[in-house]
Amino acid sequence: MSMKYSLVSLVITFLLNSSTLMASRIIQCQQADGSIEFTNKSCSKQNKFQVKKMYSLSKQKKRSADFLQTFFIEQQNQLLQATTQKESSKQAQIIIHTINSYAQQGKISSAYNMIASVYVKLSKQIKKNHWQGQQVTPHQYNIRLLFENILITQSTTSSIEEFSNIINESWRHYKKNDIL
Repeated sequence: MSMKYSLVSLVITFLLNSSTLMASRIIQCQQADGSIEFTNKSCSKQNKFQVKKMYSLSKQKKRSADFLQTFFIEQQNQLLQATTQKESSKQAQIIIHTINSYAQQGKISSAYNMIASVYVKLSKQIKKNHWQGQQVTPHQYNIRLLFENILITQSTTSSIEEFSNIINESWRHYKKNDIL
């Protein structure tokens, strides 16, 4: 096992340090006889389901999606960990403000993804609480409904102004129905 690891490390190191780097990825294929082949092309058709590992040699750093940024995940976690209705509403308002500011910057697609991300996390938490027999409070449902309303309604718009109006109207509806 360590010999394979050493060989793979050696090949990758050689390719990374080589001045004649031809491929941006290396695929490790297992042949029918059990031997391993490294290639910059895809595995042969006979072995297409035998791909063991793919190594990317690209040094470009991918920019992660806005809804995966640390600050936004922290905001979501604070919302999920809120124990009182007042804390939940405050955190939901912070998230709504963040999403609205992304939309105002012209990043409407990111704002849509952020809404969906929050909705999914809230839904998973509620489902998890049900499965574990824990109580789900009415304000947890109301906050999820807030993001659900935005998510459903935003799918029919593509302008920043309409998106802001959807967020503001959903927030007004939430505040009217949420008992503080």
